[in-house]
Amino acid sequence: MLKGSCLCGSPLYSARDDRPEAKRLRLGTLDTPVSPSKRYHAWVSAKAEWFELADELPRFSGFAR
Repeated sequence: MLKGSCLCGSPLYSARDDRPEAKRLRLGTLDTPVSPSKRYHAWVSAKAEWFELADELPRFSGFAR
């Protein structure tokens, strides 16, 4: 696993060995607002029965691939 941290030891980013193309950035490290856009729904097999997905985005029962 690749990890990056600041001098104080707080994590900044990481990447897993099994998915090196995907980098995970800690959002608390950003100075600007983030406006995420939805691309898909992951783990819909574990969603609450009462929660309705009201859009047509792709749905995955586990991790999106």
